[in-house]
Amino acid sequence: MTFEGAKDFAGFLKGKNRLLMILPWGSDLITYVESIDKGCKCKKKTRIAHTNSVYKDLVVNTIKKNRDVQHFLKKETGEESIVFKLDEHVIAKI
Repeated sequence: MTFEGAKDFAGFLKGKNRLLMILPWGSDLITYVESIDKGCKCKKKTRIAHTNSVYKDLVVNTIKKNRDVQHFLKKETGEESIVFKLDEHVIAKI
């Protein structure tokens, strides 16, 4: 399974309360993704940058470093391997 970016991963997390209990920052990511198209268009690039930063931080500093979280994600997805991308670049593979 491959997550192409913040929107893709947030869409996967949305409504998965059990998973959000393990990854509480996932709720923040969902909120950031949902706010991208809200407000002034002049700030949209900034909102996208903040969203990507939250996503990258969640993946690199939480998921990539925690084997329990990795195991739980693999169990939830039913996949043996999960790839996280940002701007078409792989930022983590578990």
